[in-house]
Amino acid sequence: MDVEGPATIQHIWITVDHNRYRDLIVRMLWDRESGPSVAVPVGDFFCNSRKRRANILAMPINVNPSGGFNCPASQ
Repeated sequence: MDVEGPATIQHIWITVDHNRYRDLIVRMLWDRESGPSVAVPVGDFFCNSRKRRANILAMPINVNPSGGFNCPASQ
């Protein structure tokens, strides 16, 4: 997501081949920062790494049996 002006990410949902869990990097930059505040492999961000999927059911992260990675907005 790359937008001008105020914005809010409400939900992140992706599916990724398990062989790419450590290859794809999630980077998050906040307003006017020169570098990312978050830079982590997608598998680590979603509590899955080492090319193995694990089901996760937690407040900030869900990994579904079908392999969907979810990070819903907190209420």
